[in-house]
Amino acid sequence: MSVLGYVIMGFKHKFDLEKQVTFYMSYHSDPTNKTLHLLCIWPILLSAIFLLCTTAPFVDVAQALHPYVVANAALVGVLIYVLWYIVLDPYAGTLAAALIVSMYVWSNVVIADAVAATGESPWRLALGIHVTAWIIQFIGHGVFEKRAPALLDAWDQAIITAPLFVLLEVLWVFGYRREMQARIEAQVAVNVATFKRERAQRLKASKTA
Repeated sequence: MSVLGYVIMGFKHKFDLEKQVTFYMSYHSDPTNKTLHLLCIWPILLSAIFLLCTTAPFVDVAQALHPYVVANAALVGVLIYVLWYIVLDPYAGTLAAALIVSMYVWSNVVIADAVAATGESPWRLALGIHVTAWIIQFIGHGVFEKRAPALLDAWDQAIITAPLFVLLEVLWVFGYRREMQARIEAQVAVNVATFKRERAQRLKASKTA
C-alpha cells in the first residue's frame, strides 16, 4: 500500500465512532476522572470558541448577520466541528453541532456587547477558564486515572471529538444506542485490564532490575 493509502486509511479510522469512543473511554475509565472531564470538556470548548471569536474577521459578512455571525477564526473551527460531528454520528453529532453553533453565536454577541460597553472583550476570563479546566483534567489523569492522556496517539480526540464523546456518555443514560454502549464498555474493560496488568509487570520488572 502506498503512503497516500496509509494516510487515507488512517484518516478514515478517525470516523469509526465505535473504535474512537472505545479508545477514548479506555483512557477515561475512573469514575472521578470521568466526572472531571464531564464538567471540564465543554467549558474548554466554549472558552476556546470565545477566545477565537476575539480574533479579527478575515472577511465582511452581511450587516443583518452581525453580531451573530462573524467571519473570524472561530467560524472556521466551528465549521470543522459541525461537519466532523455529523459524519461521526448523525443524531448525537447534530445535537453537539447545534450546541457548538449556539456557543459561537453567544460568544460573538457577548464580545460585541462588551466591546461596545467597555472597549474590550472579557478574553482574560475565558483564558482563565480554559487553562484551569485543562489543569483539572490533567489532575484527573494523574491522580485518579493514573494514566497519561493519549494526546499524541489521538490528537483529534483531545482537540475535536472529546466533547462529542462526553455528550454520548450523557445520552447513554437515557438509552441512546444501548447495543453500541454495551460493546464499547465490554471492550474498554478488556483494554483497561490489559493496561493495568502490563503496568504491574513493568513495575515488578523495574524493582527486580
